[in-house]
Amino acid sequence: MGKAGFFFYTGDWLKDTKALSLEAKGAWIDLLCALYECDGTVTWPLHAFETYLSTGSKYSISQIFEEYRKVHICYVSQHSNGDVTLMSRRITREVKAKKNDRLRQSKSRRHRKVTALSRKNRASLLNPSLNPSPSLNLLKEEGLYHKPPPVAFELPPFIEKKVWDAFVEMRNKERHPLTDHAKNVICQKLDAFRAAGHDPNKILNNSIVNNWRDVYEPKGGTEGELSPEIQKILKRGL
Repeated sequence: MGKAGFFFYTGDWLKDTKALSLEAKGAWIDLLCALYECDGTVTWPLHAFETYLSTGSKYSISQIFEEYRKVHICYVSQHSNGDVTLMSRRITREVKAKKNDRLRQSKSRRHRKVTALSRKNRASLLNPSLNPSPSLNLLKEEGLYHKPPPVAFELPPFIEKKVWDAFVEMRNKERHPLTDHAKNVICQKLDAFRAAGHDPNKILNNSIVNNWRDVYEPKGGTEGELSPEIQKILKRGL
């Protein structure tokens, strides 16, 4: 996709092209477009210029370039290999100025962000009651924020892997797969049941057989029997 466009200075056009022939004037407006697309400088073989400008036999491209040299409308240089370089000094200056402006604006935005971050840190040091942590958005923009990695799930040694895999398979078939957080929560509950004297593997098997999504503590000390309150919950489908 080409660039949006460039300023056409009518005063400069009338002054610079006054001494040119009509053929050279027409070629120059086309060449200005090519120069703008190439940041002010083009280097093409001579036949490429002829194709681009569609010059006929009556007026050769060499004659046009000779006119440009005489009126100093642009820099024209012919290389030993036959290529020709054209350079518009105005377009080159404008392109360079735009690049410098964008660079200054980028540095200015970055300086403002760093200054805001520094001011907040200084204020936190002077007043500890303020939130000492810098803005999360500023940290992300500065590339200083790194999201902590998720805690990986590890099966506790008191749970048999084959029993756990069967429970996970049952949950997947019921279309309620376990997240790592859910796995950790269920293992914490099983650990609490184990501390109360229950077998966590039997509790898991009980949930598998009954297609329960969760694990429940058996009533009293009897394995596999649930309290009446939990049975009421399960009957309601919760």
